[in-house]
Amino acid sequence: MSVYLKKIKRIISNFNKEEQSELIKYYFESAKRLLLDDKLVSRSKIHLLKDLKEIQNENDLNDLENDLMSHKVLQTRALILDLITKDYSKDTECIYKPEKWIKEIVKDIEET
Repeated sequence: MSVYLKKIKRIISNFNKEEQSELIKYYFESAKRLLLDDKLVSRSKIHLLKDLKEIQNENDLNDLENDLMSHKVLQTRALILDLITKDYSKDTECIYKPEKWIKEIVKDIEET
């Protein structure tokens, strides 16, 4: 639980039930926009998702969680592909042969 969740719960508790549900819906939609933007999936986005799970119904979050993790997978894959396509042949004095695990990742990516 993040520090922000305590503050949000405190703010929401000041309203009646109908207003609380409206505030939670608004918070969910705002958080969804932030989570699925073009920026990298960072630790803060993961914390925001966990906070949403504390407030919002679990069923509503399954699709959002899957979308967020798909973004993270695509970003990681893009990073790996960028590293693969980069020509490091000029930097061989500083960067030595890749580790065995990098070769296995490259092979796996090329096969999928």
